[in-house]
Amino acid sequence: MKNYVKSFTWVILILVVLTLGLVIVVQAGGSPRLRVAHAVADGTNADIYIDNKLLYRDIPYKNVSGYQVLASGEHNVKVLPSGVGAETPPVVQGKFPFANDQDYTMIAIGRIGGFELALFTDNNKAPEAVNVKILVIHVALNLPAIDVCLADRNECLVANLGFKNTSEYYVMAPGTYNFVVRQSGTNNVILSKSDSKFSSGVVYTLFIMGVGPTESGLKIVKSTDGGSPPDQPPINGAFLSPEALMVVVVAGLILLTGVGLVGWRLARRKRV
Repeated sequence: MKNYVKSFTWVILILVVLTLGLVIVVQAGGSPRLRVAHAVADGTNADIYIDNKLLYRDIPYKNVSGYQVLASGEHNVKVLPSGVGAETPPVVQGKFPFANDQDYTMIAIGRIGGFELALFTDNNKAPEAVNVKILVIHVALNLPAIDVCLADRNECLVANLGFKNTSEYYVMAPGTYNFVVRQSGTNNVILSKSDSKFSSGVVYTLFIMGVGPTESGLKIVKSTDGGSPPDQPPINGAFLSPEALMVVVVAGLILLTGVGLVGWRLARRKRV
């Protein structure tokens, strides 16, 4: 009898480990990730819902969230004022596709009463350890095309970047830099950011936010992207893909079959 109890225990433990392992692999391996940036001028703090599930809470103006894991496929994204609840009519919403093995940045752009959601794809593959990668995204209202340059040397990361556009990734040596944003093709500095540190092997984004053309309404928001895990698990539970759900169902059936088989053998042993 003791041998059967020991066998039963080992079967249960093995099946539980296999189940958890399968779920983790399917959920984490290659799933899309999404972060959200709030660039709505004078906007209140915002809550972001994915398919009526709260994904991000209380994002302030000129702020960028961390990445969260989603299931692949099309999702409905909606933006509401912070704290009003999912049943409140959204300020803006839209359906967007999300593919496996891809990171995304969604930005709310415009003014209260008339703004939009823009979705950008990110390339967070880490650079060589001796370099950094920098992306620039221009979402500042009333600001014409810009150049983003290094203040202490005659070198620009980005030239003629228009509103609601992203640059290519710029690869450079790690270090501390002073950036200036100029009106494209001129030496007219409209925004600056001093003593900004960039570490080797990391991917960054510089968001140009605010309302131009005066510097008082503009800001360079720096985010750390590549290699960083999601800030937190989704607030309302995991977003399992259909494949992950299938794995859970199959693993559960295997577990139940194993338990039933061991129980049947124990019952048969008692009759004998």
